[in-house]
Amino acid sequence: MRCKNCHVVGIVFVLMFVVAIASGEVAPETALYDNHGKRYVLSQLLQKVQPQGIAILYFTSIHCKPCEKEIPELLQCIKKSQKNVLCYFVYAEGIEEVNAQASQYGITCYFTDVLGTTRTSMDVVRFPTIILLRQNREIMGKYTG
Repeated sequence: MRCKNCHVVGIVFVLMFVVAIASGEVAPETALYDNHGKRYVLSQLLQKVQPQGIAILYFTSIHCKPCEKEIPELLQCIKKSQKNVLCYFVYAEGIEEVNAQASQYGITCYFTDVLGTTRTSMDVVRFPTIILLRQNREIMGKYTG
């Protein structure tokens, strides 16, 4: 099955090859809480990324209309990435508010940033915001929708 309007792939390629922020900039070591309340720091999550792979931090909200279109397309494209891409969804709302939407998309693990500390440390001001990272926390690119 092909991505119908797979503009997310275009975004990822643009981010990877054109819009890279200051080369070598490193993402702050910030804490994230998963949908079970377990605390992680960013470097723990990035350990799961293959050496040549990338991690996508997808900052979203249950009220983000563009995200409603992008998330299913992004998930479909990631499935085809042969595990070179990991995506971490970071919601602005709490677990109770997010569960229904995450289930609708088939997202079994996501993170919450109710207080906005991760968004602030990563300079996320609106949704969606996509940040591409390497295993060493190097920022490859950032896109704000």
